[in-house]
Order: sequence, then structure tokens, then C-alpha cells
Amino acid sequence: MTQEFSLTEGKISTTLLRFALPFLLASFLQALYGAADLYVVGRFDTAAGVSTVAIGSQVMQTITGIILGISTGGTVLLGRCIGEANPRGAAKAVGTIASSFLLLAVILTPLMRIYCDCHGNASGSGRGSQSVYFYLFRRDSLYHWL
Repeated sequence: MTQEFSLTEGKISTTLLRFALPFLLASFLQALYGAADLYVVGRFDTAAGVSTVAIGSQVMQTITGIILGISTGGTVLLGRCIGEANPRGAAKAVGTIASSFLLLAVILTPLMRIYCDCHGNASGSGRGSQSVYFYLFRRDSLYHWL
């Protein structure tokens, strides 16, 4: 049995909480992912490795926040077009969202690859661990998106 959920009727606080809770949960899970990385690296690597993972985790948290922001904005734009019964606007919104993510992927993928290649060969500074961290994140990200 499905319940209809309206963003235009009822109490604002309840509606806002139901809308925002998945995003808060996703952010919390991303933070737990970083904490688990820190715990494992702290048990088996040096202080430089822990520092590297902490910085890498913050970078990944920032990228995740940007992606969540774009997807939330796209959802609002798409919902507005659907609410206005504007299928042409909805199609344009979907195209814009897809183009935005494609552009983001085209920009970030080579930058992260170059960064990992440049910093993965440094010795003694923990940068090799950072390269491994970014590689593992990319691998895990592919798994989550498929």
C-alpha cells in the first residue's frame, strides 16, 4: 500500500524533514565510511598514512556534497516543470542534469587521475597511501553507481 506524499500541503517541518532525511543519512554514511578508513589505516599504517586518508576523506566528502547539491537542485527543477505540466521543460531539465553530471565527470576524472599519478610516486610522505585511497574510492564508487 503506497501513501501519497505532497510537498505543497501539510506541516512544513514534517514535510521538510521527510524530504531532507535521505540526504542527511547519505552524508552521515559518507562520514562513517571515512571514519572506517581512518580506523583501518590507523591500525596498519603510519601517522603519514592516517593524515593522508583524513585529507582524502575530506576531499571525497566535498565531492559528494557537490554531487548531492547538483542532484537536489535538478530534482527541484524537474519537479517544478512536472508540477507546471511542462513536459518540454522537464525534458530540458533532465538533459541539463545529465549534461552537468557528464561535465563534472569529464573534469574530475582526469584531474583525480593526474593527481594520483603525480602524488603516488612520492616516497616517505604518505602520498603513496593517498594514491591508493583515491584508487580504492574510484573502485568503490563504480560499484555503488552500477
